[in-house]
Amino acid sequence: MWPLNHDTALLAKGRTLNVGQGKRPDRTLTLKSVRWDAKGPVIQLAEVVDRDAAEALTGLTWFEQRDAFPDLAEDEIYVVDLIGMAVVTEDGHKVGKLTDVWQSGAHDTYVVKDGPKEHLIPVVDEFICRVDTDNGQIVIRPVEGLLDGGE
Repeated sequence: MWPLNHDTALLAKGRTLNVGQGKRPDRTLTLKSVRWDAKGPVIQLAEVVDRDAAEALTGLTWFEQRDAFPDLAEDEIYVVDLIGMAVVTEDGHKVGKLTDVWQSGAHDTYVVKDGPKEHLIPVVDEFICRVDTDNGQIVIRPVEGLLDGGE
């Protein structure tokens, strides 16, 4: 299991997880046990009794009620709150909408789509000016080639 919040307290023995494909959960599973290793949580589900049943869960998404989310510090934001935000440059040029956040070891990367165009923007201070939750936008400072693929 790969939760976006690696420190989540939502994975606890006895809790139920709503999982599914697409935008809605279609089944509920019960956490039988949870342990953490260097890569993240290793879970055992009461309803999963063999390897085939476990493999059938590959690619499913865990859906959680928003009111279950822990409170954030003032300078934090949940990834789910970023999705759909408009991305604009400092001078107001529309870049597109944030559709995904890739989490990697070094830094996150924003996936921004504008029609058929897709831009990958590293989430580092050099490029991200601010996240304006009040206005639903992310203001960026692109360097030459970041938005045009170097063309």
